[in-house]
Amino acid sequence: MDTQFASPVALPHVDRAHGAVLRGDWRALRIVLVIGDCACIAASFYLAYVLRFWTGWELFHEAGIRPTFYAALTQVLMPCWVGIFALYGLYDLRNLLGGTKEYALAFNGCLLGMLLVMVVSFLVPDFVIARAWLIIAWLSAVTFTVAWRFTARRAVYALRSRGHLSERIVVLGANSEGRAVAAQLSAWQACGAQIVGFIDNDLALGEQVLPHMPVLGPPTAFQAIVEQYRVDAVIIADTAMVRDRLPLILGAMDVLQRLDVRLAPGLFELLTTGVRVREQGGVPLLSLNKTRITGLHAFGKLLIDRVGALVGLLALSPLLVLIALLIKLDDGGPIFHRRRVVGVGKWAFDALKFRTMIRDAG
Repeated sequence: MDTQFASPVALPHVDRAHGAVLRGDWRALRIVLVIGDCACIAASFYLAYVLRFWTGWELFHEAGIRPTFYAALTQVLMPCWVGIFALYGLYDLRNLLGGTKEYALAFNGCLLGMLLVMVVSFLVPDFVIARAWLIIAWLSAVTFTVAWRFTARRAVYALRSRGHLSERIVVLGANSEGRAVAAQLSAWQACGAQIVGFIDNDLALGEQVLPHMPVLGPPTAFQAIVEQYRVDAVIIADTAMVRDRLPLILGAMDVLQRLDVRLAPGLFELLTTGVRVREQGGVPLLSLNKTRITGLHAFGKLLIDRVGALVGLLALSPLLVLIALLIKLDDGGPIFHRRRVVGVGKWAFDALKFRTMIRDAG
């Protein structure tokens, strides 16, 4: 593999600490979002309590004022709603800071939170809450959360104009589509895209495709370029190039777990894995998922896997004990055979199976 792309031509400066700084910034942003969401939820519940029980409006029926009950309920519901927000992807960076999807997810998360409270009140007779309080709390939570996310987004845009929370991106293919995408992203600093350069077969190393956006090397040096320039994301724009190089790029994505691969819309037909649409700087991009399922579907699969495995072990435990006993009585050797396997994301772990070979077999 040709990984020699050093050149006397001036290439972009590499900030070796960029990756750690960016990850720290994203963690801080998530923490701030969680704190802000908790404040919005608490404020909405408090406002609902004030409007329902303290205003004396005639449209509300008389009901007992139970401040201790509603205060305790608020403390329970806050982490539950934040958990719902997390399941809906409201702390997934691919859903944040661009387009209207974030606001739609916030609305759906608040709606699900309210529905869960209604289900609990229906199933538990002693759990009685004022319906007006719940409706006002839901409307307030939607309003406050959307307003908070809008404000947080504007604050992030201001930080990005100063160089914070920005991704280093390379464009694979210096064709007209790749140039148009790079020009659009670089023209809007608030989108958080710092275009490092292009990867291209036809243009010379170091050639300036756009101002301050040189050719960094050929596709054969893709992984080395990503590592040298601390690239966070790659945008694939050249159909002809990718038809030959997509397996290499996907392999590099498995090795470089931090790398986010996005496709220009015209490359959808090349897709062999799950995608999600994200908008960055007014450009719709298809972001490749590192796993087939994400979000609620991934959580559901995890739950089914764990519960199903536990139920299966309990149901089959007499048979499993009998098999283990027969293996032990046969030659006195170990019951299990341990083998190393590799799972998703190159994660290696030990898998156990009943030993079926003779003892000490090679």
